[in-house]
Amino acid sequence: MRPIWQIHNRMGYLGYTLLDRNNWTTSPAMKKNTPLKIIAANLKSARLSKQMTQADVAKAADIAPNHYARIERAEVVPSILTIIALAQALGAKYQDILPTQKPKRRRS
Repeated sequence: MRPIWQIHNRMGYLGYTLLDRNNWTTSPAMKKNTPLKIIAANLKSARLSKQMTQADVAKAADIAPNHYARIERAEVVPSILTIIALAQALGAKYQDILPTQKPKRRRS
């Protein structure tokens, strides 16, 4: 079964959450090394190397601290503009945040 994305609007930010069709909770697929998890890990690594808090990064990128925390936990999919703003806030290139390898295609 293909996963579905739930669109939500919290605190004025549009986001997406990967859901499991069977129980309408966050899918177990989120626990794998997905591109979303890679983005989250890259953001956290860059933030820790700069010795910044989540609130510091969120303020510098002009997003809500709660939203940044959800991005770093891979609970929402950030837009490319948000990724660029976060990279600038961290003093990195957006290419450093995005996954470097193409995800493997699954056969349906």
